Amino acid sequence: MSTPLATSSGNIQCWGQFLEGCVERQPNMLLSELQDQLEGTCGVRASPVTIHHLLRRRGLSRKRVTRPAIERDEDDRAEYQLVIGTYYEPEHLVFIDESSFDRRVSHRPFGWAPIGSRARRHDFFI
Repeated sequence: MSTPLATSSGNIQCWGQFLEGCVERQPNMLLSELQDQLEGTCGVRASPVTIHHLLRRRGLSRKRVTRPAIERDEDDRAEYQLVIGTYYEPEHLVFIDESSFDRRVSHRPFGWAPIGSRARRHDFFI
Protein backbone atom coordinates (compact mmCIF):
# COMPACT_ATOMS: atom_id res chain seq x y z
CA MET A 1 0.00 0.00 0.00
CA SER A 2 1.43 3.38 -0.94
CA THR A 3 1.54 6.35 1.41
CA PRO A 4 0.22 9.76 0.32
CA LEU A 5 3.04 12.30 0.16
CA ALA A 6 1.18 14.91 2.23
CA THR A 7 0.93 12.63 5.30
CA SER A 8 4.61 11.65 5.21
CA SER A 9 6.38 15.01 5.19
CA GLY A 10 9.32 13.74 7.28
CA ASN A 11 10.83 11.91 4.31
CA ILE A 12 10.28 14.60 1.66
CA GLN A 13 14.04 15.35 1.53
CA CYS A 14 14.75 11.67 0.89
CA TRP A 15 12.13 11.49 -1.84
CA GLY A 16 13.48 14.72 -3.37
CA GLN A 17 16.94 13.14 -3.52
CA PHE A 18 15.45 10.03 -5.11
CA LEU A 19 13.67 12.09 -7.79
CA GLU A 20 16.81 14.17 -8.37
CA GLY A 21 18.75 10.93 -8.94
CA CYS A 22 16.13 9.73 -11.43
CA VAL A 23 16.38 13.00 -13.34
CA GLU A 24 20.18 12.87 -13.26
CA ARG A 25 20.17 9.41 -14.86
CA GLN A 26 17.47 10.26 -17.41
CA PRO A 27 16.83 14.02 -17.65
CA ASN A 28 13.93 13.74 -20.09
CA MET A 29 11.60 11.76 -17.78
CA LEU A 30 8.00 12.88 -17.72
CA LEU A 31 6.31 13.79 -14.44
CA SER A 32 4.05 10.75 -14.81
CA GLU A 33 7.14 8.52 -15.13
CA LEU A 34 8.68 10.12 -12.05
CA GLN A 35 5.38 9.55 -10.26
CA ASP A 36 5.47 5.84 -11.18
CA GLN A 37 9.12 5.54 -10.08
CA LEU A 38 8.39 7.20 -6.73
CA GLU A 39 5.40 4.97 -6.06
CA GLY A 40 7.09 1.79 -7.29
CA THR A 41 10.35 2.29 -5.39
CA CYS A 42 9.37 4.28 -2.29
CA GLY A 43 5.69 3.33 -2.02
CA VAL A 44 4.68 7.01 -2.04
CA ARG A 45 1.85 8.51 -4.06
CA ALA A 46 2.34 12.09 -5.22
CA SER A 47 0.58 14.14 -7.85
CA PRO A 48 2.57 15.38 -10.85
CA VAL A 49 2.10 18.94 -9.56
CA THR A 50 3.64 17.99 -6.20
CA ILE A 51 6.59 16.34 -7.95
CA HIS A 52 7.04 19.43 -10.13
CA HIS A 53 7.10 21.70 -7.06
CA LEU A 54 9.50 19.37 -5.24
CA LEU A 55 11.92 19.41 -8.20
CA ARG A 56 11.68 23.21 -8.45
CA ARG A 57 12.45 23.54 -4.71
CA ARG A 58 15.53 21.39 -5.28
CA GLY A 59 16.76 23.84 -7.94
CA LEU A 60 15.71 21.93 -11.06
CA SER A 61 13.81 23.34 -14.01
CA ARG A 62 12.44 21.88 -17.24
CA LYS A 63 14.20 22.99 -20.42
CA ARG A 64 15.16 21.90 -23.93
CA VAL A 65 17.60 18.98 -23.96
CA THR A 66 20.92 19.27 -25.80
CA ARG A 67 22.39 16.03 -27.10
CA PRO A 68 26.18 16.00 -27.31
CA ALA A 69 27.55 12.90 -29.05
CA ILE A 70 28.80 10.06 -26.86
CA GLU A 71 31.79 9.72 -29.19
CA ARG A 72 32.85 13.32 -28.55
CA ASP A 73 36.24 13.61 -26.83
CA GLU A 74 37.35 17.12 -25.80
CA ASP A 75 41.05 16.16 -25.67
CA ASP A 76 40.93 14.78 -29.24
CA ARG A 77 39.12 17.91 -30.41
CA ALA A 78 41.73 20.22 -28.86
CA GLU A 79 44.59 18.19 -30.38
CA TYR A 80 42.90 18.23 -33.80
CA GLN A 81 42.38 22.00 -33.67
CA LEU A 82 46.03 22.48 -32.70
CA VAL A 83 47.27 20.33 -35.59
CA ILE A 84 44.95 21.98 -38.14
CA GLY A 85 45.81 25.48 -36.93
CA THR A 86 49.55 24.76 -36.97
CA TYR A 87 49.99 23.00 -40.32
CA TYR A 88 47.19 24.29 -42.58
CA GLU A 89 46.07 27.66 -43.89
CA PRO A 90 42.31 28.41 -44.00
CA GLU A 91 42.26 28.46 -47.81
CA HIS A 92 43.58 24.86 -47.86
CA LEU A 93 40.64 23.46 -45.91
CA VAL A 94 37.49 21.96 -47.43
CA PHE A 95 34.59 20.74 -45.28
CA ILE A 96 32.10 18.15 -46.49
CA ASP A 97 28.82 17.36 -44.77
CA GLU A 98 28.12 13.65 -44.35
CA SER A 99 24.74 12.03 -44.84
CA SER A 100 23.30 9.99 -42.02
CA PHE A 101 20.19 8.44 -40.57
CA ASP A 102 18.63 10.60 -37.87
CA ARG A 103 17.66 8.45 -34.85
CA ARG A 104 16.67 11.50 -32.79
CA VAL A 105 13.09 11.61 -34.12
CA SER A 106 11.67 9.64 -31.20
CA HIS A 107 13.57 11.54 -28.49
CA ARG A 108 11.86 13.92 -26.12
CA PRO A 109 12.95 17.51 -26.63
CA PHE A 110 12.65 18.64 -22.98
CA GLY A 111 14.24 17.47 -19.74
CA TRP A 112 15.14 18.49 -16.19
CA ALA A 113 18.42 20.14 -15.13
CA PRO A 114 19.68 22.41 -12.35
CA ILE A 115 18.71 26.05 -12.82
CA GLY A 116 21.48 27.75 -14.78
CA SER A 117 22.64 24.50 -16.42
CA ARG A 118 21.69 22.83 -19.68
CA ALA A 119 19.68 19.63 -19.74
CA ARG A 120 21.96 17.15 -21.49
CA ARG A 121 21.46 13.60 -22.58
CA HIS A 122 24.52 12.06 -24.22
CA ASP A 123 23.53 10.06 -27.25
CA PHE A 124 25.04 8.41 -30.30
CA PHE A 125 25.64 10.79 -33.16
CA ILE A 126 24.32 9.03 -36.26
